[in-house]
Amino acid sequence: MPKDIKKKTNLNQSNWWDTLPENVKYDVELAMKEIKDGKTLTHDQVRKKYPHWFSNNLIK
Repeated sequence: MPKDIKKKTNLNQSNWWDTLPENVKYDVELAMKEIKDGKTLTHDQVRKKYPHWFSNNLIK
């Protein structure tokens, strides 16, 4: 389990990470690296980049 997830979830004794499929573990680890590298967008940036995701006005 990535150290950041372990720390934030406080699941030190849990083995839930080991039960995840490898492709899910890969995606989580990739996302954590992207966050560390500053490759993130704010909510407003996402709304502007993908307005069709928000066209039903469910998310404000």
